[in-house]
Amino acid sequence: GDKLTVKRQRDVAVGEIVVAIYDGQPLIRWLGLMNNSLHLIPDNDAYIPVRRRDVTIIGKVVSTQTVYKLGTLANIKPIITVESDGSIGIPAKAMGMRKGMDLLCKQAQSRPADPAFPFYVMYTNNRSVAEALAAKLAAVGIPVPDERIIQVGAAIGSHIGPDACGLVYVAAK
Repeated sequence: GDKLTVKRQRDVAVGEIVVAIYDGQPLIRWLGLMNNSLHLIPDNDAYIPVRRRDVTIIGKVVSTQTVYKLGTLANIKPIITVESDGSIGIPAKAMGMRKGMDLLCKQAQSRPADPAFPFYVMYTNNRSVAEALAAKLAAVGIPVPDERIIQVGAAIGSHIGPDACGLVYVAAK
């Protein structure tokens, strides 16, 4: 994560990073112009810009400091499953994207898809990551057509973060 120092002020300029309140929630975004109006623009494509008139500016970011967490530093990728009863499981964790993709391939092999339902590779903001996963799946005998590589929206993408990819399918019984 990052530690931010914020100067409390309501007047901010285009190009500055601001802290604002939108719909009761804090936002940290760039102030910029879109279609000749001011918007708070995210760095992460999984989020959407918000009109300046819809937020309350708290202040501007004057400095940042990176604070590493072990999971970030070690690049740990959890494998997350949603079971038929709706419960969430984490059957494995991998060190790095390549090993995470290898675990997803093993998961798809050990719990094959029900052919009555579609099989998707999903991604947040970087399609090439999903294409790499699709290529690994094809190499183990699970072809994924290009139209089944899908981008997830902001609601899911904001929870799993940038450059994330995964599988969406119903396992055979």
